[in-house]
Amino acid sequence: MDDGVLDALRSAVEKEGATFAIVAPKATGVKTAKRKRVAADHALSSGPSIFFDAVALVPSADGAALLVREAAAIDWVRDAFGHLKVIGTMEAAGPILEKAAVEEDDGVVDLAGRGGVKAFIDAAKRQRIWAREPTLRTPG
Repeated sequence: MDDGVLDALRSAVEKEGATFAIVAPKATGVKTAKRKRVAADHALSSGPSIFFDAVALVPSADGAALLVREAAAIDWVRDAFGHLKVIGTMEAAGPILEKAAVEEDDGVVDLAGRGGVKAFIDAAKRQRIWAREPTLRTPG
């Protein structure tokens, strides 16, 4: 998990008066790239993406290599995309997004670099990415 992006996200979300939560493969939490232990608010099995207005994937490269082999993690991301959620992401999450069949659109926001977290917050304020829906469902 990327420490800098995690801290920036937490700060920005809380500044907006929203609730920030960590979802991890296990309820015991995760270690960040700097080896800091971060408690999980939910395990993947008990905190489905439907519970959240927007989601962010901030794994380290090593974390992403583990998550890409976790069916529950891939399903979680796929569900978030299918439920038209805004998804914040980083380069390391690329293999997870690919395996979950997440395609880039206005709701998939790069968190890295200047303005990335703000762009995610701004997109999340719009709630759902309705333009994505016709690409995921048969009309009619």
